[in-house]
Amino acid sequence: MAAPSSKPAETILLVDDDPEVLSLAADILRAAGYAVLSTRDPREALRISRAGPLHLLLTDVVMPLMSGRRLAEELRSIRPEVKVLFMSAYSIETVKDYLILLAPEEPFLVKPFTMIELKSKVRAALEKRARRPVAIRDTRMRSSVPLEATQRLPSRSSASATPGIGASDRRNRANSSV
Repeated sequence: MAAPSSKPAETILLVDDDPEVLSLAADILRAAGYAVLSTRDPREALRISRAGPLHLLLTDVVMPLMSGRRLAEELRSIRPEVKVLFMSAYSIETVKDYLILLAPEEPFLVKPFTMIELKSKVRAALEKRARRPVAIRDTRMRSSVPLEATQRLPSRSSASATPGIGASDRRNRANSSV
């Protein structure tokens, strides 16, 4: 029997509108020793964030009730110490209302992802020393940031052939017509 850790688990607030991604990611993170609070509703995430310790917000960028960008902004107004890790399966063309500007060291998780990628990106986000402002701009706003300073989401056609978490979501959305 392993000795209990004297250090409390870091708490992650996981927000994704896809129930499969939410469940699998939560299970992986819990197995890695994190305390995980999860919800499909960004508004509920804001309520949950007030309840206790919180170290990281891991959120999808595109959700029907509120964007991940907006969620991060609202959460940071309440809990400025919380670090943020964004994830998405969408291309920049699909998410044309948002332009995600990340510094080279800023962690970003592309779906589908593997267990190793998830744990690695979460660890990198948690180990960032100082909180930097959320580096996201709405494309409707004028920005002087040069194009090469931006990181675009990969298009669906450029996604990894290795299935991972979020792969079924990508297939389901690709096969459905709206």
